[in-house]
Amino acid sequence: RRSTRRFAEREVPAEILTRITEMAATAPMGIPPWDVGCVVIRGRVQVQRLAEQIVQEYRRFLVLFRPWVLTAMRLLLRRSTYDQFRHFIRPLAETLVACRDRGRDALFWVAPAVLIFHHSPYAGPEDAVIACTYAMLAAESLGVGTTMIGSAAPILRRTPALLAACGIPAGNAPAVALIVGYPAVEFVRGIRRRFTSVHV
Repeated sequence: RRSTRRFAEREVPAEILTRITEMAATAPMGIPPWDVGCVVIRGRVQVQRLAEQIVQEYRRFLVLFRPWVLTAMRLLLRRSTYDQFRHFIRPLAETLVACRDRGRDALFWVAPAVLIFHHSPYAGPEDAVIACTYAMLAAESLGVGTTMIGSAAPILRRTPALLAACGIPAGNAPAVALIVGYPAVEFVRGIRRRFTSVHV
């Protein structure tokens, strides 16, 4: 499969989304499926409304964590945490906000549907990610394109109003989102992927 970020205009029928979630629920999660949940957001208007709210929270992040603030925090943070904030999270936030200001959606890529996988306090994020992976493969088997989006969940976790608006139960934590839609382009070939190393 290939990650899809350009989607055809057609919507994904409700029965296809239902089938995807049913297949994802069969994933071999460490904790039984009732500790993992899925929110289905249908329709580009609803998806864009959520995208706008998430990007607004990233905009607030940029105001709070200006470069000089991060520099001042460097003594308080582990090197890996500081590097992640400085070289990944802040540039990501800048990109999402800049694209939004130019009328582009670099978060959900104008997808017609988004699935948000979340877990209870009694399950780990890996259980929700396993379910999301099965949803990705299920969608592919049904001719639907997908891409996992990791940048929505951290904002959702820290914004109770958005959690409530999405219908995520109190105490549950979003782990990952999956954008879903029919691809606008057809890929000629797959990508040969490898681990960094395999040691036997």
